[in-house]
Amino acid sequence: ISDFQAATPIGNSVFIPFVTGADKDILLTNIEITQALRKSMINSKFFKSLSDKANEDWDLKAEIKRLDQPAFGADFTVTAEIKYTLLNKGVVVKDFAITESGTATLGEEVIGFKRMKVADERCIQNNIKKLLVELNNPTKGKK
Repeated sequence: ISDFQAATPIGNSVFIPFVTGADKDILLTNIEITQALRKSMINSKFFKSLSDKANEDWDLKAEIKRLDQPAFGADFTVTAEIKYTLLNKGVVVKDFAITESGTATLGEEVIGFKRMKVADERCIQNNIKKLLVELNNPTKGKK
């Protein structure tokens, strides 16, 4: 996500470990989802840089809790619930789940597995966009 800007930066650096919960049912890997999340955090200017160490400054953990994909059809809509945990020096600041969907149509991609991948990508993008919106609200979802 490159078209979203933080209203207020959260901190200098953030450690984002690999997203967990992606399995064989999703056509995106944990690495691809993690890279998208990391780039989105930096592009949005919530943080100045990525850290390679946990609990140094800020941490953002993400876990795919649920993934619903269609078995067949012309249009594929994928829905994912991702739990996010934002920590500052190891202390939970915000803990919440986001459920979002993404759709790919037969007109966009005829081959089924390619259409499913497009739907997976859109679902994750929409989820990350909503995460950015949530992070702009400092009290909503606070533990």
